Amino acid sequence: MTLRTLIADDEQMARRRLRRLLEAIGDVEIVAEATSGEEALAALDPREVDLAVLDVRMPGLSGMDVAQLAADRGIAIVFATAHPEHAADAFDQGAVDYVRKPIDAARLALAVERARARVGERKTGRVALTVRDEVRV
Repeated sequence: MTLRTLIADDEQMARRRLRRLLEAIGDVEIVAEATSGEEALAALDPREVDLAVLDVRMPGLSGMDVAQLAADRGIAIVFATAHPEHAADAFDQGAVDYVRKPIDAARLALAVERARARVGERKTGRVALTVRDEVRV
């Protein structure tokens, strides 16, 4: 399943890097980019977007604001930010995952797979179970 993805970050270089990393994962189509929270919110149409990768700190509305305002749209949210102090808030807003900048490609791929599972659940009405290779106690 191809994930139709919005990238929202106020820094052009960050958007370019995210685009490159996301496209390398495969089955990810970048359908929109936004430079502010307002642009991101306007682009989050569930008929067009499955996944939003949001920076936390952007001009105007923050990524957290966008996630809160778009919560009823059923779009998977992954935060990509250099601000780890916002991780707990991200999950409180229903984020699928949270990746720290500078972004590690493997970590982003894991976040995308989690988003893919969430989107699949929304589209099929079935809950996806993830089996881990290893469990640590």
